[in-house]
Amino acid sequence: MDQFGDGSYLYVAIFDSHKLVGIVPLRITTAWVYGVQGAVPVKALRLLSNVRETPAVRDVIFAESVIDADIFTGLMRYLDKLNSWWDVVALTDVIEGSHAHAAFLKTSTLPSLTTFGRACGGHIDSISCGPNDMPFQRLSTGFKKGLRNAHNRLASKELRFLTASTPEDLREAYPKLVAVEASGWKRDSEFSIANHPQFDAFLKHLMFYFEPVGGFEIHLLQLGDCAIAGLLCVVSGRINFMHVIGYDEAYSKVSPGHLLIENFIKIQLQTGQVDLVTYGHAATSFFADWKPDHILTVSDHYLFRSTRRGAKLRDKLAKKAIANSN
Repeated sequence: MDQFGDGSYLYVAIFDSHKLVGIVPLRITTAWVYGVQGAVPVKALRLLSNVRETPAVRDVIFAESVIDADIFTGLMRYLDKLNSWWDVVALTDVIEGSHAHAAFLKTSTLPSLTTFGRACGGHIDSISCGPNDMPFQRLSTGFKKGLRNAHNRLASKELRFLTASTPEDLREAYPKLVAVEASGWKRDSEFSIANHPQFDAFLKHLMFYFEPVGGFEIHLLQLGDCAIAGLLCVVSGRINFMHVIGYDEAYSKVSPGHLLIENFIKIQLQTGQVDLVTYGHAATSFFADWKPDHILTVSDHYLFRSTRRGAKLRDKLAKKAIANSN
């Protein structure tokens, strides 16, 4: 995670007796509280995003046994003794229903502030894939026609959809995903997996730790042995997050990305293992074509030191920010 090499990362482990029950990943940095009077900088311990620190949802890691406990009050007391530099613990870009969101709601004794989430425009659009959901019925007539035309254009070719979730299949699929992502406009981008060694290592770590619990998937659309579209997903709880998607722009006329997502949604409906399909970051405009029907709110939660200074800072920022709740 430490791509900046500045020693600003702080991982707080929480134990119940000798059992690890929580990890709170933080970074010592300047956070910006946004409101009606612009942005105000504060000295913060902020939740980590991803290795590239792109605008994406963030969370803590808690065991089921402590989700309903007031963890953050104890955490704030610990951090207060550990480091005097910071003013705020910034739980930014937190989605409703997450561990961070639930723990924040349990915190009642600390000065706090909630504002509109900046990542993803304050919400994440999702597609419901539960047993009674029918996501394909919501699609526009024109979009469904476009999917049929794409299938017809490829009908005479050796078209295959592949799903990798086991160690062997993932090892074979991952290089194909990396290659197809770099075949389009991301070819020279520093944000592509192929051009970002730390992002590559980050994803391989995710694959190593999530695969044993069924939390990592790669979906490919292939013509013969050549991948023309790829999708990397992380499954957490009953939500499938589409983390990386790419396609070969030489085949753009047959919409390989949309064909891959169509098959991907069909798989989620068949397996019944998730309730929602969504992005963990700002979705591109093409996702709107799928008529997402469920919205998860994204908020920025701030916890202040339980001191007179903390209360004064909270009151000052509350006057400048649009607060959703206190």
